Amino acid sequence: MLKVIIFGTSNSVMRNGWVAGLSSNSKIEVKNISIGRSPSLMHIANIIKYKEELKQVDLILLEHYVNDINFYIGNFEDNYYIKLIEDLLAFISTLNKPIISVMLPIFNIQKKISYASVDILKKLYSIYNIMYIDFNNFSEFKFDYHNDEIHLKHYIAFFLGSELSKILYEYKFPKFDAQKLQSQPYKIFECHDIVSSSSNYTENDIVKISNSLTKYEYIQLIHDIDISSFKDYELIAIAYHNCENINHIFQISTEKESISYKTVGVQYFVETLNKPIRIDSSTTISVPKNNFADIKPLMNRNDQTDFTNKFSGVYLSYLLFKLKNNHISVSTKQMQIKNDITFLMEESVKKIPIMFDELIVKNSNDKVDIIREAALAVEKINLKLAYDLMMIAHQLRPNGPFIKIKLDEYRMQLS
Repeated sequence: MLKVIIFGTSNSVMRNGWVAGLSSNSKIEVKNISIGRSPSLMHIANIIKYKEELKQVDLILLEHYVNDINFYIGNFEDNYYIKLIEDLLAFISTLNKPIISVMLPIFNIQKKISYASVDILKKLYSIYNIMYIDFNNFSEFKFDYHNDEIHLKHYIAFFLGSELSKILYEYKFPKFDAQKLQSQPYKIFECHDIVSSSSNYTENDIVKISNSLTKYEYIQLIHDIDISSFKDYELIAIAYHNCENINHIFQISTEKESISYKTVGVQYFVETLNKPIRIDSSTTISVPKNNFADIKPLMNRNDQTDFTNKFSGVYLSYLLFKLKNNHISVSTKQMQIKNDITFLMEESVKKIPIMFDELIVKNSNDKVDIIREAALAVEKINLKLAYDLMMIAHQLRPNGPFIKIKLDEYRMQLS
């Protein structure tokens, strides 16, 4: 059994996506600790949080670059965010496990302002002995195969994950023991730390959430929280839970300034602060008392704030701090790694236009039969994918009685 852990973002939590395809292989055990719309800082926090579990895995798959390229790198100056990514890569390399960065295709990536950063990432992968699969190297990924610029259609992603699982299970990874952690400047301040450091909160204030994707805790910010114990650190990220129709807000107050933010989205997110905030001997986090109209969303994300709605202190899961002007330090020995998995995936990628383009576009009976049979083949391991394939067959053969019966059957099971 190959034990795999996935550090990913929205592509990795997409229902019936590439992770589901990877998991369909009975010889691979997958733990997925991905969260959509998240920065690389979340993965740094997860290395700290899952330290013991990471000792038990055989392989780490890192799906981070889509968000970094599309959003974060360009929102910071002076290579600030690139240095944070390097911290992630340096830190994860010290686990001394095989690591593969899964670089899923971004449509028209060459036109992105931050496209030059892809080469920087690949150089960093090389420095820290990290392998990568760059699906942008394949011309087969047309826009028709995407839901949007950064997300593949789930049945194509599922197929990629399934094909990748076969390669990974057979692949002979070298022994990784070249990296040693010398120092790391990151600290997490979680719900239980809030309780232990403040008489205003108790363990009963902690809310526990568990679903098919993740498990986490949060505490509602009501009373001021003193975070001056992190003096000389910078607050750089926050993990939080958001509810619909409530404006979740918080304020960081230091001796020099007070900055207020509104968290964005619904459910659980990790977000970088718009700028790092230096902690001093009087820094607190609190609920803003007024001037709500001046409160900005975290990372200036698009947000239609309705100021007639209720305001509430942020539902705080954890804060991430970094010692100012410090970065992760490791002793590195360069390894001779064959970065050939992209090449090994080439034959699989070439099947995509044959399976999902020509078969769908050309409406002929034999091709409809193939799509129908593909649905039947996966119905026991991935019902949603089977439904989607059978729906394609139905569109091409709308009067097929068997296809109609199977669609009704799938709908009943999915409901």
